[in-house]
Amino acid sequence: MKLLSTAIALGVGAATAAGLSLLSGYLTKGDLTDGTYLPEVSVHKARKVVVKNGKVTHAEWEGVFEGSKELENMSFKQFDKCRIQWKVDQNQSTFLANKKCSGVLTERGKHSARMLGLIKSNDISKKVNPNLEKYVESGIKKGRRGDLEGAIKEFDKALDINPKSFNAYYNRALANIRLGNINEAIKDLSKAIDINPDDSDAYYNRGVMHQKSRNYKGALADFTSSIKIRPTDDAYNNRGVLKNLMGDYKGALSDFKKGIRINPDDEYLYVGKGNSNLYLRRYKDAIQDLNVALKINPNSVRAYINLGISYKSLGRLEEAIIQYSKAIRINPNIARAYLNRGIAKSELFKYEDAISDFNEGIKIKPDFTDLWTSRGIAKKKSGDLKGAIKDYDQALNLNPKDTASLTNRCSAKYSLGQAKEALSDCNKAIHINPNIAMAYRNICAIKNSTGNHQDAILNCMKAIKLEPNDALSYYNLGTSKINSGNIKSGIKDLDEAIRINPKFGSFYNNRAIALLRLKRLKDACKDLKIAESLKYKPVIEFLKTNKGEWCNNMKLEEVR
Repeated sequence: MKLLSTAIALGVGAATAAGLSLLSGYLTKGDLTDGTYLPEVSVHKARKVVVKNGKVTHAEWEGVFEGSKELENMSFKQFDKCRIQWKVDQNQSTFLANKKCSGVLTERGKHSARMLGLIKSNDISKKVNPNLEKYVESGIKKGRRGDLEGAIKEFDKALDINPKSFNAYYNRALANIRLGNINEAIKDLSKAIDINPDDSDAYYNRGVMHQKSRNYKGALADFTSSIKIRPTDDAYNNRGVLKNLMGDYKGALSDFKKGIRINPDDEYLYVGKGNSNLYLRRYKDAIQDLNVALKINPNSVRAYINLGISYKSLGRLEEAIIQYSKAIRINPNIARAYLNRGIAKSELFKYEDAISDFNEGIKIKPDFTDLWTSRGIAKKKSGDLKGAIKDYDQALNLNPKDTASLTNRCSAKYSLGQAKEALSDCNKAIHINPNIAMAYRNICAIKNSTGNHQDAILNCMKAIKLEPNDALSYYNLGTSKINSGNIKSGIKDLDEAIRINPKFGSFYNNRAIALLRLKRLKDACKDLKIAESLKYKPVIEFLKTNKGEWCNNMKLEEVR
């Protein structure tokens, strides 16, 4: 009895965390030239700054009125209409606010205003050492020019003057982030938070750093703190991504929905929401979310990839391939897109095309274990068992604990008659992870072929316990029982295998053999005819011989 194995469907990761918020420091008067400044080059969280004749004539940003009770329940659009008017003359800087938006200027807002020359130093409640601000401003300028090491030295000087300078710690953290110094950035952000525990952005950015260092609990706590102080779409998005990683899919879904209410035009929120629905197996909802993301950004590669996963999960393989192909056209350097498209093609029996996709993926990312494993599966299905084993070997060189490659190599070795080596691979896989149904199913088939039918039956039962709807496990179980002499019970297991998947000719072949042993010729012949219609070669050849004449000579009404 030959061992049958199925390809392992390899999952695809979902979306990554959103990037850091745009916090590049503050503008100084020396930076100002005529024109309109947008968020990426202007004051912290600025929406617009207008400069004429080297002076600020108008500025508006969110966050200046934090703490104002009048604004707590304002919608985002209402808040957007709340404008701060700055007017500057040659002798004095004065602050005038729209009366409808009367509120309290936060310390961060005061600092921004002073840095712009709109409020004098003595107008701030706490007088600041001018050298301190000089070093902070110098550090910000050096950071903008890309001299991050120089920027850090300037912030160090500022901290020598005042070891409790929030702005020095905060901006030094940003420089460390850009340098990839995650631990140093976390330390600086922690110092900044100790000084000002009400700054939402410090918590947000520390959360991003914790997430990068895989401290998910710390990241979750920081995003939650950031949201409590000031809910933003970025914070909800990152917390949602994190909850997906931690398996809290419903919690993630809730976060993405809240983020969308704040910013309904953010593609990442819809991609994240689609991922949550994917994990929850709400594939139609996922497709709807991802299509919204693509309306916002028709070039969203991650949306196309996840849309492909959604269609594949619904069994719509051709549509899945179309989505993966769109992702590849936009960015032909994403190995995972080739992996997913190759798997879909393999399931459509297009093995050569699948192998071609896996080859492209390997060129891009040769250390991607899943590509080697998947190419091995496709080669095995196409009959290239030795080539499959070589690919599994390469996958295991990259990751000796890759249970998918061990289990599939077990199957390929058994098909080559290497039962002992095959058994060793499947046992290794179970030692790493005792919940792999395919490994138990393969051991069942190996034990059955060596005459150890009782061990075979026990292993098949373990496989079925792990995957109650696996047709091949019932097939192997039934075959093992029949070989052990328990024919009637074996037929029942084969009945179940056929109920789950009625398209395997071998299932009908083995049931026919069992029925013949019980002298149920008509039922056996019926199964042989079904196997023949499914183009199962051993049965086709059998019915051509003299031994198959008895079935061919049966009248059609007798077989029905």
